[in-house]
Amino acid sequence: MTTAASEPRYRERAIRFGQNERLFGIWTEPVAPTRGLPVVVLGAGILHRVGPSRVSVELARAFAESGHACLRFDLSGIGDSGPPAGGGLETSVMADVAAAIEAAATHGENAGGHVALVGFCSGADNALYVGSADPRVSRLLLFDPALPRTRGFYRRELWRMLTTIRGLAHLLSAGPLRVRLRRWAARRNLERRPPGYYGLLVSRGQEMDYRALQVVQRGGLLELVFSVGVQYYCNAPRQIPEALPRTSVSKRLHWTWAPHLDHVLGSRAQVQWFVQHAIDWLRR
Repeated sequence: MTTAASEPRYRERAIRFGQNERLFGIWTEPVAPTRGLPVVVLGAGILHRVGPSRVSVELARAFAESGHACLRFDLSGIGDSGPPAGGGLETSVMADVAAAIEAAATHGENAGGHVALVGFCSGADNALYVGSADPRVSRLLLFDPALPRTRGFYRRELWRMLTTIRGLAHLLSAGPLRVRLRRWAARRNLERRPPGYYGLLVSRGQEMDYRALQVVQRGGLLELVFSVGVQYYCNAPRQIPEALPRTSVSKRLHWTWAPHLDHVLGSRAQVQWFVQHAIDWLRR
């Protein structure tokens, strides 16, 4: 990492890209010429390009110091990017992510090469949704993606409620029980997303498994990291092979169960851990 007494080993500049240069991003690159794999960082929800707890900034600079240029950017209508061109939120997000991949793949020393994607929360969903169909995307690091709930999830959830005092009290409470049953019934509608949700991946097991399989079958590497913040939809490490039965047999899929992290990487130590994990992943 750069110290106050040393010269930065990276440089940053603002760039415009996409249709009519509507999108705004920060391109961080090594000072010395390099042909390292460029990285695109996709933020979470309506957060702009700094990411949760400024982790996108830390990542971009660490990647650049390791020889990898990095693009972090604002989706349409967020931060300094222009409003969507039309066609609805899903169409806009798909076009934005595709434009970012194109910009990173054709920019600098690595023009025409492969690209790595890092995504947080809904940005992880977007990375897998768009990146699975783009052969230039050779690596994906997904933090807290929307892993589908499985039968095992519901068995473990029921067991927790029946075997803990707090869980049993919550289960027997009429109000929360009615709310829980309505929510579980609503989740059976596999195409349903909250209004304005920026994640493209629907919570359908076959779709996530299919898209993940596309990545590993073409030789890509897929890394999943789950924090303590996913307990309401992923309550054990074994849910990952349950939800991704075909992809999980591949040695190109790795996952890290990280209960010491929260969903927003809310401490300096958490940010530093994730940045180091990402650097190790890129070197793998």
